Amino acid sequence: MEEDLDGNIIYQISQNMSFSAFFLRDTIRILINKFSLNTESVVSYLLASPILEKVRKDFLVKGKM
Repeated sequence: MEEDLDGNIIYQISQNMSFSAFFLRDTIRILINKFSLNTESVVSYLLASPILEKVRKDFLVKGKM
């Protein structure tokens, strides 16, 4: 671990993301059904965040469930 701290951090983050992706997917599915959300409303909400760039809209729309 001391020899490759950055690599180990990236590996751990990857492991955490793969575990939580299952729960995130189900949470999003429940929210979509509960509030009758559609792709456009979810993508618009995500793009309101300063973290995502507007040019990624097509990518987000194609990634819908």
